[in-house]
Amino acid sequence: MTERCGLRRTAAAALLAALLNPTGALAEWRAERVTGEVAVRHGDTSTTALADGAPVASGSMLRLHEGGALTLWRDGARLRTRAPAELRIHADGPGTVPRLQLLDGAVRAEVPSGLDLRVNAGALRLQMRDGEAWFSTGATHDRVCALRGAVAVQVPDKQQTLYLRETGACLARGPDGALLHERPGRNELNARLARADSGSRPLPVTYRPPPLPASDAATGQTQPVPVPAAGPAQPANAENGWYIVVGAFSERVRAEALLRDDPVIGSARGAVLPIAGSGLVRAAIGPFGSRAEAERQRAALAARHPGAWLLEPGSTP
Repeated sequence: MTERCGLRRTAAAALLAALLNPTGALAEWRAERVTGEVAVRHGDTSTTALADGAPVASGSMLRLHEGGALTLWRDGARLRTRAPAELRIHADGPGTVPRLQLLDGAVRAEVPSGLDLRVNAGALRLQMRDGEAWFSTGATHDRVCALRGAVAVQVPDKQQTLYLRETGACLARGPDGALLHERPGRNELNARLARADSGSRPLPVTYRPPPLPASDAATGQTQPVPVPAAGPAQPANAENGWYIVVGAFSERVRAEALLRDDPVIGSARGAVLPIAGSGLVRAAIGPFGSRAEAERQRAALAARHPGAWLLEPGSTP
């Protein structure tokens, strides 16, 4: 009898270790903790109630009803959400990359360094690795906030990828497609997090939001400043000053769209510069009166345009 009890305890310990081992080989999500009513449906089959420890296969639709809360776990990654919320688990991408879609509600996600998580949150496409983030989608806005590490945010219809690298740096997209960079205070950010985890893991009192430009300090958020539509391209020369080149395109309209839609260009002026003899154009920002001024602006844009470079006065584009 003692030996059988020992075997049972060993088997239970092995199962628990397999579930909690961040480097384990589980290729599916599991319901680590379920509170209240959480319904799961796979394909066209009937809806059932999700229970603690139950696997959640790809193709499953999860819906949290009033009072429901859920923690999903996979290979060290944890997703926390609470009602009202609706999630769809997609089949893995290449290389067994977990993918999911947030249809409604908010999620707080932790992702270890060995896992690459892809999330569709409304019109935003998120990529996380070795970090923590909060994201939500609803009738008014799609939002994502970085909590630890970096979050890559793709905006497919604008052909942009933006990076949130600081705790409390948030990006919101409104119904009209406008993008806003936000820097919420501690109370506001904790209120957002509470939508996913009931406020059980608030930010420490030492949290301070990333600084805003002085012009935006009164509103608490950085407003996207439209770049004026580029007029006839002018060659870069001594009269025009320094330019920051952020991209090259075969079509002028794409260069104009990049400049127009970037939410953090600030007051810099966009220009489309032809590349002599190539049929290509460059998307640029400027002109600036000095190299130092251009360098400061390039540093401010480094997170969104890491490959930006300076075009000197008198150079041929």
